[in-house]
Amino acid sequence: MKTKVHRKISNKKKKRVGKPLVAEVVGCSREYVGKVLQGKRKQDTEISENIMLADSLLEEGMNKLIEEVKRVVAL
Repeated sequence: MKTKVHRKISNKKKKRVGKPLVAEVVGCSREYVGKVLQGKRKQDTEISENIMLADSLLEEGMNKLIEEVKRVVAL
């Protein structure tokens, strides 16, 4: 049985930006982005590092955008 705290934590899934967006930014295929993010490709290559960086930056920016939209809508 999950406690209230566990339910809160388990309901907060990390939102990922889509593979197509990361692929477009980096300039590679969606399939390759998926494989890198799943750890099926080496992450020490330049393109893999760019994929990880783009995913992280896009995710951070998207979260900030969502929070700002929530703030504006609540006004």
